[in-house]
Amino acid sequence: MDRANDNPKIRFELNVIIEEILGSDRVEGVRILDVLSKETREITADGVFIYVGTDPNAQFIKGEIETDDKGYILSNSLLQTNIAGVYAAGDIRNTPLRQVATAVGDGALAAVEVEKFLADKVV
Repeated sequence: MDRANDNPKIRFELNVIIEEILGSDRVEGVRILDVLSKETREITADGVFIYVGTDPNAQFIKGEIETDDKGYILSNSLLQTNIAGVYAAGDIRNTPLRQVATAVGDGALAAVEVEKFLADKVV
């Protein structure tokens, strides 16, 4: 975080909601709402990186599926959880990399594994 704060090309806007990304063929700016002051303003920008946090949203499985101390679902290399037939994929999983590419790969692997699991259950 210190490196980002020290970089003059990076600017953090905290406690704001992006109301609109401005531009026609490319990003030219954003209109933001400050949730504390309720003021809106426009910022000129060439691009937008939206950070929504990294807290897992897994309260619905608490006590059912094993998680780590932060709430991420524990799974093996085939994405199986501690409950047979329940698989975890994407950012909800305890994984060192949280990117769209890895989530898509997880989804593909989980789908194949679910298909195998269900095929074994068919009599």
